[in-house]
Amino acid sequence: MILMLCVSLCSTYNSANLIPEIESFLQSRSQERFPDAHISVQVLPLDPRLKLAPCDQYQFSLRSQKPIGRVSIGVRCSLPKPWAIYLPAQVQATKDVVVVRAGVERGSILSLTNLAVEPRDLSKIRSNFLTRVSDAQGFESVRRLSSGSVLYSNLIKQPLVVKRGERVNIQAGHGAITISAIGEALQDGAFGQQIKIRNLQSKKVVHAWVRSKGLVSTRFLSEISNLR
Repeated sequence: MILMLCVSLCSTYNSANLIPEIESFLQSRSQERFPDAHISVQVLPLDPRLKLAPCDQYQFSLRSQKPIGRVSIGVRCSLPKPWAIYLPAQVQATKDVVVVRAGVERGSILSLTNLAVEPRDLSKIRSNFLTRVSDAQGFESVRRLSSGSVLYSNLIKQPLVVKRGERVNIQAGHGAITISAIGEALQDGAFGQQIKIRNLQSKKVVHAWVRSKGLVSTRFLSEISNLR
């Protein structure tokens, strides 16, 4: 993907006005991609020995889908005498993300005591970071997490509320009709997950959503009939 911007100049230019134009271009593109981040841009100055012809119109191009970190920006002049150069730049995007306050063992339930929000350079972390502690609070860690590490969405999961083999209360409703029965969980299940339950009276298997510990529910007529 190449991001481009055309800029018209009325006469000649030098590095004093070209560099700010490049910085503005990078600032704008990075802010569009990361609107809540703090963006800082540094472009290396032109080599003073470089002699470029005056330009009335030029284009910027950025060959990156993630315009942060170390980038190379192309500057191409189209009028009146074509030329092209590439300049290195450093774009830093800083954003508050959820980090691990203290080391957490695998299988631990996360809480406010072991989570915090701190600024991080987005060019140095993966994109599936979390920004709110509430998004991880009450979740279970899938592996050991070291102190100060960024918390990613794939490192946590909903804790199991229902375990395979446990007895659960099955509730089914349609309009004013509500039916309940006792069943056996045939699968582990987290909150909101759909699992298979065997009705202990009818021996039929139904699909139900986990609502809380020991409670599942279904809302379809076909499932209601299976509870009888």
